[in-house]
Amino acid sequence: MEVRCSDGQLAPATSLLRDMKERHLGITGGYIGFPRGSGKSFEDELIVTSLYILTEPGDYTIRVTRGTRPMWTGWMGGVKSNTITLKVVE
Repeated sequence: MEVRCSDGQLAPATSLLRDMKERHLGITGGYIGFPRGSGKSFEDELIVTSLYILTEPGDYTIRVTRGTRPMWTGWMGGVKSNTITLKVVE
């Protein structure tokens, strides 16, 4: 998951995300494949605020990549979601 502020910069990371990056871990510490045929789908859940600090008012964009190692390991791939915008108000 990647969350960006309205200025295009990455949103501040929580201590959990910083720890995961330092230890090169995914959410579960491993990687699991979910093969799907054309037109097939599945649902999953990620809690945005467990990884990013979204306390400042403004617009944030969120995009999820699936089927890849974390971007900080230097290898990308998989599929990317559409980008959604989240508005934080006071």
